Amino acid sequence: MTSTSPVCRSNEVPVFFQAGEEMLFGIFTEPFDARGIAVIHARGGGQVPSCGRNGTTARLCRRLAGDGYHTLRFDYRGVGESTGSVTTFRHDQPFVSDLEGGVAWLRARGIERFVVIGQCFGARTALAGGWFPGLEGLVLLSTPVRDSAKEGDNTRALVRHHRLSRYFLRAFRPRILRDLRSRSGREQFVRAARAVLRASPVPRGATTGPAWVSAAFLEQVECLIGSGIPILFASGRADTTFPDFQAALVGRLGRLLEEGGTRVTITTLDGQLSACADADLQGTAIETIATWVSAEVQRRRGPLAEHPRAGSR
Repeated sequence: MTSTSPVCRSNEVPVFFQAGEEMLFGIFTEPFDARGIAVIHARGGGQVPSCGRNGTTARLCRRLAGDGYHTLRFDYRGVGESTGSVTTFRHDQPFVSDLEGGVAWLRARGIERFVVIGQCFGARTALAGGWFPGLEGLVLLSTPVRDSAKEGDNTRALVRHHRLSRYFLRAFRPRILRDLRSRSGREQFVRAARAVLRASPVPRGATTGPAWVSAAFLEQVECLIGSGIPILFASGRADTTFPDFQAALVGRLGRLLEEGGTRVTITTLDGQLSACADADLQGTAIETIATWVSAEVQRRRGPLAEHPRAGSR
């Protein structure tokens, strides 16, 4: 199937590739003006196929192909046209072998540079995949910081694990202040501030952050920060994962991302990014991701050189 859109001139091909013991189905989008780097999309958990909710993943891949990137979106094991079975998607049991299978399939076609986009469960899968040769960047969308179901109110957990002064010191970082420009951001901040003022400060030295933040998640982020790989964290204010992510920034996660400096970008969009039901949000998210990918790849390696079309060797 060939797209003739002025935004994306590319060739979309259905493919199968080996991932562990399973054979996964995917859609490989090959740009006419290939630049030698592939973007792999690991979607959220559940039975949604590789096109993504409301077709947003397909649109994103076509948009990236228009910029010269090969893209691969795929069905997890037990989903869509892929073999195998799956009964649950747990954040602490990501499908790393599925992602590795996609990377290996692309390498076999002469592509050695990669960007991985992961959404929700896919974000945890991308993080657990860790650093591998040729990884140029990670885009993590609506990232869950817990391994399991919620364990109480976020704000109260935040108070238990941080001194009052430390909370407000971090609350007034430029990154947080930018969120106060919107009404929803101001309302969220006021609710949190009132809860903190009503609570008693916790003992000095409790600075690790909320106890429910996944230790594995923090270790994976630390590893990637140390490797120098650029990361984009993007969330929607209406995402169910958003309050947890904001609370986690006050602890170890916030310190790790600050250590990453300009290699770490945090973007907050209005609406529910995890569902992408709103057409305007879909367009904003697609452009935000595509712009970041191109900017970071060029900053990391300079202008991309022309590359033979995959499979032409």
